[in-house]
Amino acid sequence: MNLLPRSLVASACLLAPLPLLACACSSSTDSATSFGDADTKTRPDAADADAARPEDAGHDATLPTGTHLTGQSITVDGAPRTYDISIPASCDASHLHPLVFVYHGDGGKGSDMYGAGFPIEAAAASAGDEAIFVYPDGLDNNENGSAWNIYDDPGMYPYTTVAPTGNGDVDFFDAMLAYFEAHECVDQSHVFVTGFSNGGYMTSQLARWRSKVIYGAAPQSGGPPAGSVNPSNDYAAPNYCVGTTQSVPVIIIHGSADGTVDPTNCQMSASYWDMANVCDDNAADCSATSNSLLVPPATPTTATTPSPCITSTGCKAGYPVVLCEIPGMGHSIWSEAPQTIWAFFAAH
Repeated sequence: MNLLPRSLVASACLLAPLPLLACACSSSTDSATSFGDADTKTRPDAADADAARPEDAGHDATLPTGTHLTGQSITVDGAPRTYDISIPASCDASHLHPLVFVYHGDGGKGSDMYGAGFPIEAAAASAGDEAIFVYPDGLDNNENGSAWNIYDDPGMYPYTTVAPTGNGDVDFFDAMLAYFEAHECVDQSHVFVTGFSNGGYMTSQLARWRSKVIYGAAPQSGGPPAGSVNPSNDYAAPNYCVGTTQSVPVIIIHGSADGTVDPTNCQMSASYWDMANVCDDNAADCSATSNSLLVPPATPTTATTPSPCITSTGCKAGYPVVLCEIPGMGHSIWSEAPQTIWAFFAAH
């Protein structure tokens, strides 16, 4: 089951009564807009990044092409970590491919998000595109089974208010990224992450902690980046905007009837990335007089295809914040998520 750890469910419940404005997830104008093209081939603010790109080992990784491999292993912090991976047949030096990490929910495994579980590979193929898709496995570290460590500060960004504790799952991401980028067909300028539920939270955290190397993120039925067991602590006095980071293109998908991760989490996610991506009415919100994630301003939005998605206006060029709150949907993957997320990644 794709459930959150008990501690995170409690945190989500604590978030529910916060005085968030409904318009953060639902308001829009009558005009429509596309996702647009990002200027991320060479990121304009890479010199100011909070996380260093893992050192490349040269183009020496051996990746068999044209296949889906299960049970692959890489050593992280002295122990084996596993993942599944799909590699196009055209993966060679003359055909660079984006790298997409797909994170499962609590109690799941990487294979749950492959194929019919989350057919993003089919969506890419339908669009005439190819990519390398990686499906990591979490560890059995809570009562529901495998999950992701979305709490512990990996110590690689300057915004924490506590001493770094290290994070094995971030180390796992770093190790996979360094290994895959050593292959000559991997396009280092196009690394994306998405995930569902607990994997959606992990997606948000990685986009915050590894904003230099992640060029687009798509959290589904998850929550905003946070650095403590109770995420609201990051957005209350005196922290206000702890964790604001380098800009990242983000699309957030959440069901309005989600009974596991309250929909207020999507509002907080949108507000967080409105700040990080310097969208209208949010550029100056990181101050002691404005706790924007708890009481966000009514950020102007425009309608975006597909309905009911909306895009925050005035964001930094190439770094949109798109929100898709799906009416009546519970804690599940939206049927249009694969093609919508792929279209967003492909635009960046």
